[in-house]
Amino acid sequence: MSIKRVLLIGNGNTLLEYDYGNIIDSDYFDEVWRFNRFITDGYEEHTGTKTDVWVSSFGGQSMRDLTPMNLKKLVAGGWGFEDKIKNNEVDDYYKVYLDYIKMIKDNNLKTKVGYIPNKIWDMLIEEKSDWYLDRTKIYCADNVKTFYDWINRNIVNNFEKENGALSEYSLPTTGLATIILNIVKGNEVWLHGHDLFKMEEKGYSVNSATHYFEDRVYACSHDFNKEREYTKNLINNKKVFWLNDNLDKINER
Repeated sequence: MSIKRVLLIGNGNTLLEYDYGNIIDSDYFDEVWRFNRFITDGYEEHTGTKTDVWVSSFGGQSMRDLTPMNLKKLVAGGWGFEDKIKNNEVDDYYKVYLDYIKMIKDNNLKTKVGYIPNKIWDMLIEEKSDWYLDRTKIYCADNVKTFYDWINRNIVNNFEKENGALSEYSLPTTGLATIILNIVKGNEVWLHGHDLFKMEEKGYSVNSATHYFEDRVYACSHDFNKEREYTKNLINNKKVFWLNDNLDKINER
């Protein structure tokens, strides 16, 4: 299995603060991954156009034409999608997935179709800290068990209820699961535009941070504060790199 240098581009507003389009489209990155309702048209100076992998949660999204995208892979985001496929749970979410498979076949596209496997979500949700550390060598926290405690889907809490967040549970974000997926694969992971993983100094919260292409705020069913702490540990242990903090690496080549 060859190691790839992948750039995971979020949809945060800070994308518009940097003119990194040429860097994103350069051959420095083997693959560029984008998420959900991303847009590049009209934003190329900031976002670039290269898109190798599209990770989509599908929910509430209009179908888009995959033909001009030249994707290597379409990945279904969202927890538990592997079970939907195995159990043929044809809900609205799954129907969109099937529609995309049909589009790929009808147009003879080379795009592969996949999903974030359950084992990735399990590592984030269930208390498997020993397995997590020993098998993936991601030394990402002083006390990994605390991470599973706060994110466990069986815990009922009132995380930021006063700010409108869902109180029933806090699931991992697809962004975080995608980071872990690539680390487990052995890839070198770079991030850009994932505002809520980093930008607490700008006062972003679950009901104030928006996407660069719309005013819609981030989903509230996640504990962004904890995910931010977790991602910082990954960065401190050089498992993940922020694009705008490591331009020297690119310039040195």
